[in-house]
Amino acid sequence: MQIVSGTEMRTIDDMTINQYGFEEFALMESAGRAFTEALCQRITRQDRILVFIGGGNNGGDAVICARHLLERGYDVIPLLVVEDTHFKGAAKKHLELFRDFGHEVLHLSSLQVEKSKTIVDQTDVIVDGMLGTGVKGAVREPVATMVSLVNQAKACVFSLDIPSGMPADEAAPEGFGVKADMTITLSNPKETFYLPKYRLYTGKIITVDIGIPAKAQQTITPGKFLITPESVRNNLPVRGPDFHKGKAGRGLLIAGSQVMPGAAALSGEAALRSGAGLLTLGIQAGVTLPLPGACREYMYRLLQVDDGKLECIPLQGYDAVAVGPGLGRDHAIQWEKQFNGYAGTVVVDADGLHQLKGHITKFPLQTKGPVVLTPHPGEMAMLLDCSKEEVEGHRFEKARELAAMGYYVVLKGKNTIIANPDGSLWVNTSGSPALSKGGTGDVLTGMILGMILQGIGLVHALKAAVYIHGACGERTEHVQEAMAVTAGDVINEIGPVIRHLKLMPGPLPVDIEWETVIIE
Repeated sequence: MQIVSGTEMRTIDDMTINQYGFEEFALMESAGRAFTEALCQRITRQDRILVFIGGGNNGGDAVICARHLLERGYDVIPLLVVEDTHFKGAAKKHLELFRDFGHEVLHLSSLQVEKSKTIVDQTDVIVDGMLGTGVKGAVREPVATMVSLVNQAKACVFSLDIPSGMPADEAAPEGFGVKADMTITLSNPKETFYLPKYRLYTGKIITVDIGIPAKAQQTITPGKFLITPESVRNNLPVRGPDFHKGKAGRGLLIAGSQVMPGAAALSGEAALRSGAGLLTLGIQAGVTLPLPGACREYMYRLLQVDDGKLECIPLQGYDAVAVGPGLGRDHAIQWEKQFNGYAGTVVVDADGLHQLKGHITKFPLQTKGPVVLTPHPGEMAMLLDCSKEEVEGHRFEKARELAAMGYYVVLKGKNTIIANPDGSLWVNTSGSPALSKGGTGDVLTGMILGMILQGIGLVHALKAAVYIHGACGERTEHVQEAMAVTAGDVINEIGPVIRHLKLMPGPLPVDIEWETVIIE
C-alpha cells in the first residue's frame, strides 16, 4: 500500500485517465461508490445523514455518495456549499445525473447560518466532502463556517478522502480543517495522515480500492509504503529442523555504562527474544556485573577506556554490531579505527548518535556494510542541525535527507519511518502510548539487531522490528494501564506477537484508534 502526497495522487489519476484510457466519469463513480460501501458498513438505516458537497472532484465524489445513499433509502440531506459553477468536467456530469434521477440538492446560499446550524445539530452522521487534496492556503468562507459547525457537532463525522482544510502535501503549511471521527480515503493514504500535527484531524483511517491500476501507482518513485501485518508475516525468519544457533547470527552490542547499565540489559534481552543466535555484550570495564535484569545467555566483552576513548576490539566473526544504548558520552567511540572496512551491518542509537554527529558525512564511506541510524525526533534534529519542530513537520523529507548521506534511517515516533538510501520509505502502522517510557527505545535497538542477524534482508528486518515493537506496545496496553507499562513488559510480548503473526491471518486482534484498514 503506497502513501502519496496530493500532488502524487493527481499524477496517478492523470496516468490512469490519459495513458491507460480510464474515463474520468467512470473513475469518479468508482471512487464515490467505494466510499459509500465503506460508509454503509458503519451507519444504520435510522441515521439522519448530512452530506456536505463542495466543488471540484471531491464534491463530485460527495454527489455520488449522496446519490447512492438516497437510492438505497437512507435519510439524506445533500447540502451544496458552493455554487453550481464550481463544478467542471466529470463532477458537473455527476451533479446533472443526480438531478436527472429526481434528487434535489439544498444550497447553502439559500440558508441562514442559524438554519445551517439547526440542520447540523439534528444530524446523526456527517459526510465531509467540502474540500479535497488540492486545497491551498486558508479555508475561505462559506466553507470555514461549515468546518466550525462540523467540529462542534455531536454527529459522527466521516471525511471523504481527506478532512476538509487539511493539506495532502507534507510541505504545505498547517491549515484549519474538519476533525473527523473517520477518514475514508480513496486509493492511497495521504502522507499528511502520518504527521503529528494532523493526527487530530483524521480519526481512524480507512483506505478503499477504487480501481487504480498498479502500473499507474508505479509511476511514483521513490515510493512511500505502509508496513502492514502481511508484509511482516511473509518475511519473518523460518527455522527448519536442522536449524542451529550459528544460523541465527552472531551479534555484538556495545552498550551500557555505570550510570545506565539497564539500557544494555534491555537491548540485549530484546535481541535474544527477537531471535539472535549468539550475542556478545561489549560493556565498559568497571560496570557492575551482572547487569540488573540481564539475561544469562549473554557473553561479555569488557571494554577498557584509555585517555577518554573506548577500546577498539576486533569485529571479525560478528555479523552485525549495535552501538549506543546507555553508552554515555564521556568515553569517545573511535569510529574510523573501530569500523573501518567492517562488512557487517552497524546499528547506531541513542548516545551513539550523539557521538557520531562529528563523523556523520564520512562514516558510511568508511564501512563496507550498511549503517542503520535510529534517532527519535530530537536526535534527528541534532544530526541535521535543525529544530525538532522542523523534523516533526517534515518527517518524510528529513528522513530522506539523512538517508541520502548513505544511511538506513529509522525515524522513531507514532508512525515510525524507515528510509532507505535510495529514497524509498516505509511507514509503520502499529504502536501505542504504552511505549512512552524510558527503555523502550533500547528494546527497539535490540530487536533490530536480532532481526538483522537472522538474514532475512535488512529492510525486512527493520520493518519486522518496528512493527513487532509497536504491536508489543498495543498488547501491553490491553493487559494493563498504559502508564504502568515498562520496557520489560514490552520485551515479554515479543514472543507472543511473533507467534501470533506466524499463526494467524489479518492484523493483530486489537482495536487501536490509528489502525489502517485496507478494503479491497
